[in-house]
Amino acid sequence: MEIKKRYWIVLLILFFVISVYINNIYKSKEFISDEATYIFPRKTLKIIAFGYDNLIADFYYIWAIQFYSSYSIDRRLEYLIPIMETIAELDSEFLEPFPVAGMIAALQGKRVDIAIDILNVGMKKNPSEWTYPMEAGYYLRKTKQYKKAALYYDIAAHKENSPAYLKRVVADMIYKSGNIYESYKFWSLLLKKAKTKYEKEVAYHHVYDLKVKIDKKKIYPLIERFKKIYGRYPLDLKELYYKRFISYIPVDYDGNDYIYDSQTGKFKSRKKYLWK
Repeated sequence: MEIKKRYWIVLLILFFVISVYINNIYKSKEFISDEATYIFPRKTLKIIAFGYDNLIADFYYIWAIQFYSSYSIDRRLEYLIPIMETIAELDSEFLEPFPVAGMIAALQGKRVDIAIDILNVGMKKNPSEWTYPMEAGYYLRKTKQYKKAALYYDIAAHKENSPAYLKRVVADMIYKSGNIYESYKFWSLLLKKAKTKYEKEVAYHHVYDLKVKIDKKKIYPLIERFKKIYGRYPLDLKELYYKRFISYIPVDYDGNDYIYDSQTGKFKSRKKYLWK
């Protein structure tokens, strides 16, 4: 027991001395190699850990926080990736570093690309964790990369114990990416699988409004084409059908006729919902 105690005291002192030394090297900008991102090479860390890899990972994480307190270090954000890879290799169940490092890169450093790479490291080592892809989706959403955000949110939504709202976020990201048809399909599926009254209500509102948007996108060009041919707008949407401009008479999601204005050629639904 006494030997173990001495071992940890020596290890702590050694770690502290090396951390201070490496930190001074960074601040003096004399060390530019990517090897500077390690207190020791990974294999060396594994050896000196003597099976206590998770403890070394904790120490390394503490050192990394101290390291990133200095704004004078060039390429400090780029170094985050190999640092997180080292921590992941030492202790794959150490969950905290990846979202913290991702937040530093995305919010403080404005480098969403680095944040995504860091979270990808966490996802690889912890494939069952839903928070990593959710965080990645959030940063991509903030930078309006909606298509990529939808992919990460979808990964998160399929993880065990992930919150139900993530599936709704996926549908919203698909819509914001400009694909209203896919968004309509996704919301229709969510409506079909909804388990609670709230889920059904939200999905229904989106499906209803998206049906209107899709019908307008399809039919407005045909109404304009009708006007070019006949010099006027159709009297109603049924006239478009009877004169074979469309193969069906458009109605809203509930099966009700649209309210049509023959003076403007525009139509609207009887209901309009605020999206949630």
